[in-house]
Amino acid sequence: MFDTSILLVIGYSCFTTVFYVSFQQTQQPIMKIIDMLVTITFFCDFVFNFFQEYQDKETFQMIRDPYKIAVKYAKSWWMFLDFVATFPFDQFADVLYTRLIRLARLSKLVSLLDASRF
Repeated sequence: MFDTSILLVIGYSCFTTVFYVSFQQTQQPIMKIIDMLVTITFFCDFVFNFFQEYQDKETFQMIRDPYKIAVKYAKSWWMFLDFVATFPFDQFADVLYTRLIRLARLSKLVSLLDASRF
């Protein structure tokens, strides 16, 4: 259920990012609130990834140790992409093109559509 909601949020984020950058529109107050909720959703996903169990490639056992999970995630490329996608750059800089960084959220599609999860 959470993965489905993340897919919807990714779709919204990609559409609005392209729209605002293309037409250089200023955000309405309600859209700012929705974008903040989207950022909070991505932050929750970022935190949840520190606790998501994974299967060891050698022993095929599920690893449930929070420390091992956090270390594996911290060493992965996905953590960097998730951080870039989650960090609210547009809150700290009022530059229109900082919104393009939000397109890094597309990387979540690859992890959500990973065949091994089915």
